[in-house]
Amino acid sequence: MVDPKGETYLEKTRYEIEEGETAYTLLKKTGLALDVDEHSEYGVYVKAIEGWGEFSDGSMSGWMYRITMMVRPISRDSLPHWS
Repeated sequence: MVDPKGETYLEKTRYEIEEGETAYTLLKKTGLALDVDEHSEYGVYVKAIEGWGEFSDGSMSGWMYRITMMVRPISRDSLPHWS
């Protein structure tokens, strides 16, 4: 996980995912500092990871995730990547 300035927060790592887990539970396993609203209108909303969050790099920036090449806002069932 690398921010727009090139700082690496998490090297490529493998995690065991157990049945019933989500991308959010996986994100919590990383030990990264998270700013999260677990009760937003969208479910779990990750506002920031390691201090980088919505609008940290302009009005259109924030964490997104990719599943089979589709990009969506981060939520309880997602994996992060900076956009």
